Amino acid sequence: MKKIFLLCLSALLLTAIDSNAQEAIEKIEFAKVGKGLTIKKAPRFNPSITPNIADFEVQTIGTTTYDLQTNNSMARRIVAYPDGRVSAIWTMSQEYGDASGAFSDRGTGYIHFDGESWGEEPIERIERNIRTGWPSISLDADGNELIISHDFARNELIRSVNDSIGSGEYSQSLPFPKTGAVWAKTASVDSHLYVISTINTGLVDSNGVFLPMVFSRSTDGGITYAEDQTYLPGYDSTSYSSGSADNYFIDAKDSIVAIVLGGAGVHLTLWKSIDYGVTFEQTIVDSFVINAYSGVEKTDEDGDGTTDTVLTNDGQVSAIIDNNGAVHVFWGNLSMFNDGEESAGIFFENGINHWRDDLKEIRQITEAVDCDRDSDFVIGSNAAVARYGDAIYALNSQAAIDSNNTIYLVFTGASERDTTTSNNSLTPGQSFHDIYVIHSEDGGISWSEAQNISSSPGEEDVFPSIARNANEFIHVLWQMDEEPGTILQGSDQQALMEMRYVKIDVSHVKNGDVGNANCIKYEGIGQNALQSALINNFPNPTSSTSTIGLNLTQNLKIDLTIKNLLGQTVRTVASGEFKTGKHSFTTDVNGLPSGVYFYNLTSNGVSVMQKLVIGQ
Repeated sequence: MKKIFLLCLSALLLTAIDSNAQEAIEKIEFAKVGKGLTIKKAPRFNPSITPNIADFEVQTIGTTTYDLQTNNSMARRIVAYPDGRVSAIWTMSQEYGDASGAFSDRGTGYIHFDGESWGEEPIERIERNIRTGWPSISLDADGNELIISHDFARNELIRSVNDSIGSGEYSQSLPFPKTGAVWAKTASVDSHLYVISTINTGLVDSNGVFLPMVFSRSTDGGITYAEDQTYLPGYDSTSYSSGSADNYFIDAKDSIVAIVLGGAGVHLTLWKSIDYGVTFEQTIVDSFVINAYSGVEKTDEDGDGTTDTVLTNDGQVSAIIDNNGAVHVFWGNLSMFNDGEESAGIFFENGINHWRDDLKEIRQITEAVDCDRDSDFVIGSNAAVARYGDAIYALNSQAAIDSNNTIYLVFTGASERDTTTSNNSLTPGQSFHDIYVIHSEDGGISWSEAQNISSSPGEEDVFPSIARNANEFIHVLWQMDEEPGTILQGSDQQALMEMRYVKIDVSHVKNGDVGNANCIKYEGIGQNALQSALINNFPNPTSSTSTIGLNLTQNLKIDLTIKNLLGQTVRTVASGEFKTGKHSFTTDVNGLPSGVYFYNLTSNGVSVMQKLVIGQ
C-alpha cells in the first residue's frame, strides 16, 4: 500500500509546492468589470500543456462565474445519443456575485453538439427569469430532454422541457404538487421519470428525519406524479437522524431503479426496485459502526474508552445498473477520528470503494495516483477548501457502461506536487486536481490503473459527469476552475470558469493509451526525513510561549510557521537557511484565541506538521 500523506478539514494538511509546478502555470489575465470588482479570468485551454498519448481533444464548451456544481454527489449533466449528438448542462452564471454571492442570473447552461459541431456557448440560462441551480438531464418517451432544477428561494423544483433537441428553447413548469424540495437528481426510462431530492423545510412527517431525502415517481415524463416526495422503506429516525444536500444518487434501467444514500457517520444504503419504482428493497451496503447519527462525540468503536479510527463513507456516492441488472455502488472511503475535543479529526484516507449487490463484497478500486512512483503521495494543504467535503483525494465519482458490460468510472483526483502559489492564488499551497478514469471489463471484479483525462498542471479540474451510455466513446464534462475550492464558501477570487468536454474512444481507455501526462517530478528532502527532523513542541498545551526543536541531517532552507485550522499562517517562527544539527525556536502565542493550531515545517516544497493547543 502506498503511503498517502493526507489530512483534511479539521486537521491541517501537509503542503507540497514544487518549483516545476510554478513554471507550468500560465499567466493569469486581470480584467475590470462592473461594480468596481477586479476579476481574475481563468486561462483558456492550451492543448500544448496536455501531452496525452491518445488522440483526443479537450474542448471548452461554456463558462460560468458560479463555480459550485454540487455539494456532494454529481447529477447527470451530459447525455450522448446513438447518432453522435450530445447535450450538456451545468449550473451557470455570467454575472459576478455581490457581497452575498447572489449571482442573480444563476440557472442552467445548455449546449448541444449536432454530430458535427457544438452550438454557441450559452450566456443566458434556459429558465430565463427564474433563478435556479443543480440541474439534472434525462429523456422522456418522446425523446424530449427533461431538465429538473431547483428554485432555492421558493424551495421548489422546476421542470424544463425542450421544444426540439438542440434548440436551446425550453418551457418551464412546477413539476410537483408539494413544495420544499431542492437538490434533485433524476433518472428516466421511457415515460417513467424518477426523482430524488431533499425537503428543505426541517423536520417533516413522523419519520423524524431532518432535511430528509424523498422519492417521486412519474409515469408521464414528469407531468403528474404517482408518488410525490415519499419516504423510502426503512428511512426513518431509527436509523437516520438527518439528510444532507446531494449525498445521494439515482440510476434506472428497464424496470430497475437504484437509489444510493451516504454521508459521513451514515449507513451507506441502497434501495432497489425491480417494478419501475413501485416497491423497493433496502440494503445496508456499509454500516457505520458508531451510530447512524451525525455529531459523534467520540469514535470509540469497541467501547474501551480509547478513541478509534473508523471507516465510513464521504457522502459522494454514485451507482450504475449493469446490463445483467446488478447494481454497482461507488463511494469515497473516509476514515473518521474524533477524540471528543475541539480537534475532531476527519481525514480522507485511500480512495474509492466499489460494491455489487449480487456479490455484496466491498473492494477498494483506486487509491492515490503516485505518478512519479516513489511510493509517497504528497499533495498540498486543502484545509480551507470548502465544499469538497472531507474528500481531498477522490471526489465526485460517476460511472458509464457500454454494450459489453464494461464500466467506466470518472472521478476528480488530487494531482501530486501540483499546488497553488502566491502568483496564482490567495491561498498558496493547495492541491490542484485532475479528472481521472478507470474501467472494469469483468463486472467490477478487477479495475485498471487510473488514467489522467485532463492533465492540466496549474488548473483545477473538478465536478465531472459522464454520459451513462458509452458504446464507442466516453463523453465527459467537467468544470475548470482557477484554484481549488469555491467562491461561495472558500477564499477564491471571482473568475470566469470554463466547462470542458472530452470524447475519448473506449479502445484508448481499455488499452491504457490515455496515459498520465500530468506528473510533476520532484527532487529534495523526503517526507519521512523532514518528519523525523521535527521535535515535539513544549509546553503543549500552552498559554504564553512554546518551544519547538529541529534536528537537521543536512543543510536546509526552511519555513517554520504556526497555522490555524483553516490553514492560515498566524505566526512565522523561523525562515531561512539552517545548517546540519540541532536548533531550538521559541515563539510567543499571546493574543491568539484558544484552540487547536499546527506548527508547519516546510522545506523544498515538502511540509510536515505538529499539533499545538493554545489555552487560557
